[in-house]
Amino acid sequence: MELVSNFIIKSNDSDFILEKRIKLLCEIEKTGSILQAAKNVPMSYKAAWDAIDLMNNLSSHTLVERKAGGKSGGGSHLSEYAKNLIKSYELIKIAQKDFLDLVSKNTDFDSGYIKNLQRIAMQISARNVFVGKVSKIASNDVNAEVVLSLKGAQEIASIITKNSMLNLELEVGKEAKAIIKSSSVMISATKDIQISARNVLEGVINKINSDEINAEVSLDIGENQILTAVITANSIKKLGLKVGDKAYGIIKSTSVMIGL
Repeated sequence: MELVSNFIIKSNDSDFILEKRIKLLCEIEKTGSILQAAKNVPMSYKAAWDAIDLMNNLSSHTLVERKAGGKSGGGSHLSEYAKNLIKSYELIKIAQKDFLDLVSKNTDFDSGYIKNLQRIAMQISARNVFVGKVSKIASNDVNAEVVLSLKGAQEIASIITKNSMLNLELEVGKEAKAIIKSSSVMISATKDIQISARNVLEGVINKINSDEINAEVSLDIGENQILTAVITANSIKKLGLKVGDKAYGIIKSTSVMIGL
């Protein structure tokens, strides 16, 4: 018997770099194509885009830089930060294997103390996770409005209970995460709209996936942060949305969860 384990690099308590994502980054560097890299991993093209969006959202530096097609053609490539991250990951992986080999040689597996250990990981289903710093808190006896400043100039406001604010020990300057379900994000083609929603995030549409009923819209809100919305395909047609258009993600403050 021997001990075998994969490790995960976390950013603000969220899974940031996993072995499969490292492989995806390596394949992007080799091929210059997200589509080809996804095939080589293998994983679906959509899963590859989702992984890239999440990594860029959680990272303090851009990992994958994408260039639109033109005379010289499009493509994707890794930033220097991403290349260094891969090197660090591989070095840690070697050190981890050496350590596990040593533990395996000096462990009595028949004792039963190690056999039943397993790593339990929990993942949330919300598509949108953004890291920011608390810039403002206003509270009453029941609720609290917490405002996070994201990378760049945009902000997200959340209404949570006062007890939640106290349990999370939130204060101005503390780093936290805004968590938003894609179904809670509305899309508008104009900012001049009368709506009670607290959050209106400006961005540029960089991807639309649509079937006969629903559509998934990815909005680049700056600093390689991607806001994903699920709306009806009919709404796409009515608004005339297309890749490259400026658009606005609209989110009620009560639909924004706060985590650490």
